Amino acid sequence: MSESRIVLVFAVAAILVTALMLFRNRALGGKALAAVLVSTLAVGGFLFATLGPP
Repeated sequence: MSESRIVLVFAVAAILVTALMLFRNRALGGKALAAVLVSTLAVGGFLFATLGPP
């Protein structure tokens, strides 16, 4: 796995952990959490696919 993909995995994990902690502390609602999860996974998946070997 390339270095850029590894960095992307850590960035996506950090965003998801932060969103889950905000939800747990009731600073983020259920709909907002769902929006964060869907958008982060969609963008992360797209970038992961495009950062592959040519």
